[in-house]
Amino acid sequence: MDLSDAVRTLMHRATGDQATTGAALATALGQHAPNVSGKLRGRRAWSLDDLFGLSDHYGVSLDTLAAMMTESRAYRDRVKDLTTD
Repeated sequence: MDLSDAVRTLMHRATGDQATTGAALATALGQHAPNVSGKLRGRRAWSLDDLFGLSDHYGVSLDTLAAMMTESRAYRDRVKDLTTD
């Protein structure tokens, strides 16, 4: 899971079955929708200011964002090791 995947997970968790739109997230971050859309699709990099904005908006720490990415990578690596033997 990269940061964009973690953000999409937070977007879904924040509203249950009705996921937050990229446009709504853009408004919350004070950015234009195409800019945030590019970040969610991995075409643009997330900035440190974005991370702080995400942390504030979703009420999670930066450590939580990092843990979401790290745990997913570790799981993916374990699965890859199991399937390549």
